[in-house]
Amino acid sequence: MRFIISHVSKSRHGPPIICGRTWATRPPIICGRTWATRRGHPPGHGLPAGVVASLKCAYTCLRMNAYLCTYRQQPPRPCDLLKTRNAGKEDPLIGRFLSEYANGHYDWGDDPAFFAAKHKLGDVRKASWGVCRPDVRAVSEPGDVVVFFCAHPNKERTIWTYSFIGFGTVGERIWHKDVWKNRRYAPYRSFYNLLINKHEQQEEIFWPIHTNWKRRLESPYIIFDAAKSKFNLDSPHVVAEWHKGDKKEIWKLDRRTKKIERVLFAERGIDDRRLRTSQTGYAHAKLNLLRDGRNVRPGRSLPELLKVLKELAI
Repeated sequence: MRFIISHVSKSRHGPPIICGRTWATRPPIICGRTWATRRGHPPGHGLPAGVVASLKCAYTCLRMNAYLCTYRQQPPRPCDLLKTRNAGKEDPLIGRFLSEYANGHYDWGDDPAFFAAKHKLGDVRKASWGVCRPDVRAVSEPGDVVVFFCAHPNKERTIWTYSFIGFGTVGERIWHKDVWKNRRYAPYRSFYNLLINKHEQQEEIFWPIHTNWKRRLESPYIIFDAAKSKFNLDSPHVVAEWHKGDKKEIWKLDRRTKKIERVLFAERGIDDRRLRTSQTGYAHAKLNLLRDGRNVRPGRSLPELLKVLKELAI
């Protein structure tokens, strides 16, 4: 017997629609068989095991996203450097962060928290993400992927160098207050990308502190799945440079860079942009690698893409 899904689409505000029935309101009817359960029956009751597995896989793929995000590693103002040093004087690792920052590939504020994950948890893949890109964090679900690049300006801010850092798979999607209320997340209480203390009051070490901290709290605190993530902060590959006045960055021509550019952009039909989208202001807009609006982009599947990126992030 063959089971054919006659129509699958994804609603912006809900689960996929299969054969005209929504996942949320009731079990979708698939060629006369229901997917969700009646009492005593598991999901997919009455369907062959292979079909059930395929449907589960299809549903997972439909709801999954992968975003490309660029964070900036830019020098702080002298006054902010002094305030940060004073605010973190009781934490010996703050001095180490500040000494490594200029020649490293960390975000000012350590978000994503690569430094804290490496030095406090012993594994950079256990990084969290809780301050920057609230728009991406708001829509990220477990299993989604974020591909990171680091933008490093020179002293005059006339030349920016771009390095491929790697990718993180969302493991858990919690709230800042959960870090303080749930003992399970106690290791993250000393991270620098928390906006609040245990009393849910604003408390930040890195200056300038965020005036819009309450709005940023409205988006989840992301913890990456170490087993499904790969970051290289020690020797990330430089892929491109941007010079002041140019419309976009220029990518290098070595084999490794070409492959990174091909799998992330060319194969996915992305011709109008790369990392930088503006000369000033918010110059690095996020990019959904799997979808362009409601349309699915061409190119490798997410598992295949991650397999290649893992090899390239060495």
